[in-house]
Amino acid sequence: MTLRTSGKEAAALSDQEIVSRIGAGDVTAFEALHRRYAAAMIRFAYSQVRSREAAEDLVQEVFLALWRHRERWVLSGTVQAYLFGALRNRIVSYRRKQLARGGRLQRVGEGVAAALPSASRADDQVLEAELIDAIEKAIDGLTPRCREAFLLVRQQHMSYAEAAEVMGVSVKAVEMSMVRALAALRKELAEWCD
Repeated sequence: MTLRTSGKEAAALSDQEIVSRIGAGDVTAFEALHRRYAAAMIRFAYSQVRSREAAEDLVQEVFLALWRHRERWVLSGTVQAYLFGALRNRIVSYRRKQLARGGRLQRVGEGVAAALPSASRADDQVLEAELIDAIEKAIDGLTPRCREAFLLVRQQHMSYAEAAEVMGVSVKAVEMSMVRALAALRKELAEWCD
């Protein structure tokens, strides 16, 4: 039996209430969960696989699996950490398949351009493009663990504890990865800093 909650009611539900209602088959609660997290998950997946289509597919796979197994869904942490952890596992599987096929993996943080002010003059636009390229290359040059920690904490605005849960490591490991990532980025982008 599929239940339906009103759209406004579903939007106001806490994550725990949404999980409970999804478990009971509430489609509107599931749609509210999708609206709440899908865009951020797609951005994260894109930053890891560098393909919009693949990122969207990976996120859809997570939500499809969640709906199929909704009756057995037990939440031990936050919904955000659960969803990003499931997405991370899908990304790892995707990368393995790409490597097996001889495909080239691409990873660059999306969203960097959104954080920069818009340039009005052509020379400012060129400098902005060069800075974006330098930032993307610096992020891409990080070790995989540092890059993942950096993107989860800085791009997805997760706490260190949430990022640790997603990555399956300790909070201290995330802290150390962030220290290393920020030091490497400062060094790589030194010429851009005044």
